[in-house]
Amino acid sequence: MNTIFRVKQWGLAVLTATSLLCSLYSLSAQTIMGDVSGDPSALLDLKSTDRGVLMPRMTTAERSAIVNPAEGLLVFNTTLGCLEINAGSSGSPDWQCLMGATGRITALDCASATLSDDLTSGEEAEGVYFSLYYEGGDGAVHSGQQVISTGVAGLTATLSMGALSDGDGEFFYKISGTPSSGGVASFALNIGGQSCTVDLTVLGPGVTNSLDCAGATTTDALIDGQAVNGLMALVPYTSYGGMYDGQTVASTGITGLTATLSAGTFDNGSGSLSYEITGTPSGAGTASFALSIGGQSCTLALTVEDVGSLPAGIGSFAGQSCFDIALSNDNTNSCASLSERLARQADFTNAATHTQVYTFSPTGTVSNVRFAYINTNGDVVTGVSGGNSNNNINTAVTATVNYNTNLNSLALGLTNSNPLRSEIYVIYNDGANNDGTDRQLKLMIQVKDCVCCGAFVGSGVWRQFLCHNLGANEGANPFTPGWELNGNYYQWGRNPTCFGRDGVDDTNPCSSPVYGIAAPWGNTTANDNAGNIAGWNTTAAASTAWVDGSKTINDPCPVGWRVPTAAQLTVLANNTQNPRTLVGTWTAGTTNYGAGFRFGYALFIPAAGIRLGNGNGSLNGRGSNGYYWSSTISGSSAQLMTLSSSGATMANGNAVTGTSVRCIAE
Repeated sequence: MNTIFRVKQWGLAVLTATSLLCSLYSLSAQTIMGDVSGDPSALLDLKSTDRGVLMPRMTTAERSAIVNPAEGLLVFNTTLGCLEINAGSSGSPDWQCLMGATGRITALDCASATLSDDLTSGEEAEGVYFSLYYEGGDGAVHSGQQVISTGVAGLTATLSMGALSDGDGEFFYKISGTPSSGGVASFALNIGGQSCTVDLTVLGPGVTNSLDCAGATTTDALIDGQAVNGLMALVPYTSYGGMYDGQTVASTGITGLTATLSAGTFDNGSGSLSYEITGTPSGAGTASFALSIGGQSCTLALTVEDVGSLPAGIGSFAGQSCFDIALSNDNTNSCASLSERLARQADFTNAATHTQVYTFSPTGTVSNVRFAYINTNGDVVTGVSGGNSNNNINTAVTATVNYNTNLNSLALGLTNSNPLRSEIYVIYNDGANNDGTDRQLKLMIQVKDCVCCGAFVGSGVWRQFLCHNLGANEGANPFTPGWELNGNYYQWGRNPTCFGRDGVDDTNPCSSPVYGIAAPWGNTTANDNAGNIAGWNTTAAASTAWVDGSKTINDPCPVGWRVPTAAQLTVLANNTQNPRTLVGTWTAGTTNYGAGFRFGYALFIPAAGIRLGNGNGSLNGRGSNGYYWSSTISGSSAQLMTLSSSGATMANGNAVTGTSVRCIAE
């Protein structure tokens, strides 16, 4: 007969089994269940080929909750998956796995415990463990263990069953759970006959000892009008550690900016908080951010640069500055023929167009070269990168400029009168060790659906020029000779918008009187002002009225443009990159508007003649010569470019003569 005998409390097993068996069988001291043949040395002999004995099944936590377990008490630990026996006394239990898990060590070093990652209040521990060393392993199997934290609740340390080293070794306890608070989580270890307590720090809300806004550094410059892209402000601190919440702080003073800090954990000691700065500053000056974190407060003050106010630099800054998408305006609005423009079409869906490289070549040795941009009209540039923050720079430094890939549609139909504009700057320190003056060079960028006029003014340096002489009819096709392209005549260093046409100072802020010639066209193609000019001013302007280094208030060119330097006109006249083509018949005559020079593919300059500085401003050389002021003066003579049927050259000119002006982009 097969009988199943279930024992729920092992401490009563023998008594219960004996009583039950005695009632079922009238047997003597030996109790046999199952097969009647028993082992005379056994008190209880349970025999079966298809049944077993079930020990009490419980987790480590349930087993550890037994009050004063008896020495020799047996349970099946479902956490460890082994049959355990209390090898200690009832007052000092020592649970050991059977089946050979009898490994012993001679020392356990809880002080050596090392945590693999931070434990943070309220955050679940994932992949975190601590390790510690032991000595004197006997090479046998240890039972492993699972220990619940005290102090800070919510954590469990688990050591899997395994073999000890034969000698010294290391245990690895996996941490699981979510700590209930910050503080110290303690784990009472008992393994291999040795005991000690591991104390682990759980990070709570962080507290800083100091927050150093004055020592903050930034990864880039803030520029007035330039959208911020990836700029970080690093604010130093000291702390004992702990968590901090993220925060977002809007700027005051110069508005339009936001400093954002993501949530994180303070380093134990010193470190830096990384605030991301976003937005577009509303002006130049100081943008202030009131920071308060970890019990400390300070004001982060960041300077927004007005790069346009920096003094002009020297050297060259080269790259494409004008883009014609060539999609419409065929021979309309002075945009030239579409068929001619298509050869130089700018397609901003093409990476070769929307990603451009610009090169700054310094004159002499400079330092701390960086680049910036300002979109003055429309979303033209989306980002700029590059630069060299080192000292002793005497070689070229490049910038990569990213343009809006939607410019094909944004610039559709725009002409020379209303292009999309941006300004790209190189900023550098003119001292070799960043101990001089910050200076800037600027490229004015235009994107339009209209011809780009310009030529090379240096080796590989292509620059924009106005498509028309200053004062000409900007609605006329810039490549079709005619009276509309002739333009006005200007004395060197003077701006006719500053004073009345009578040559008398009318208290405008310009520094010298000037005679502004009336428009050279009227209702007919004949010039209304081909003769002498009464009251012609014969006093030369001051030698500082126009200068090469910057645009002065007397410069007559519109915003973003200036009178070119003699160096630029010299290269224009002589550079083989600007192949010259004679246009029209080069014969002097007051109505000959057909003669001129074509420089390269995109610049036509008419032979407009000159107003002589002999006291009456009489017209001379229209159709046979052209004269174009530079901003450069040498002694009492101003330098100009002269055109004739034999070529283009540079010469000195009398500053009181009236010549043409062809403005170059700043």
